Amino acid sequence: MTSGPASVIEAIAAGRQASIAIESYLNRGQGRVAASARATAVELLPMPPDSQSKSWRVQTPTRPIAQRGIEVEDRGTLNESAMGIEAQRCANCGCLAVSASDIAPALVALGARIKTNKRSVPAEDFFAVAPMKTTVLDSYELVKEVEIPAPPNKSRQGYLKYRIRKAIDFPIVSLASVLSVDRGKLNKAKMVFGAIAPVPLRAREVEAFLEGKSASEETAALAGELAVKAIQPLAGNGYKRQVAKGLIRKAILGVR
Repeated sequence: MTSGPASVIEAIAAGRQASIAIESYLNRGQGRVAASARATAVELLPMPPDSQSKSWRVQTPTRPIAQRGIEVEDRGTLNESAMGIEAQRCANCGCLAVSASDIAPALVALGARIKTNKRSVPAEDFFAVAPMKTTVLDSYELVKEVEIPAPPNKSRQGYLKYRIRKAIDFPIVSLASVLSVDRGKLNKAKMVFGAIAPVPLRAREVEAFLEGKSASEETAALAGELAVKAIQPLAGNGYKRQVAKGLIRKAILGVR
């Protein structure tokens, strides 16, 4: 109704936004978060362990043929218990193709800002998601400019991409990095993974660990172990952890 032909998911989201806006209006702005609220970065949800086990979808109840009619649905809806069982099958976007963009991790690592005709948003916030929220442009709002600051002195920038074919996009795992190195010591680091989470994933623990460390094999190995703690791939995609370690090593040692 609001957007023309679209997906069921978009229709559900539009309905939810409408209900929030109505509640806010009736409560004079004291209701739940307004429908126009922007997304902010939040901690990723853990993957339910049961989601990786073999499971079968819950069957909806079906009415006997004799009870069906024009005003009666052939199938009923799931009860609360059945909905809970079905929800536990969700893997929270731990699939192969999540966040398969080259641009987003690079812009976050570079500290870029996305400028529209209405506002200026840090790239890390622009690509963030939160429960039921994303950074959606307003009506008549257009991206006009991407502003990238000058690189820090004595810094080394890089974008590493593991893939199985020469695709323009779609990495299996990627890593954008900006490392400030002075006489073999890492003064500051910014590292952002792509394709291992629903959003570009900053390796903040790795960044903090690297400050003051030497760019050595030992440092790279320890940083790799820290990096994979945040990765939650599906069981069949566990190899992504090893790929991430390899990319961290290459970034720290300056290997191409």
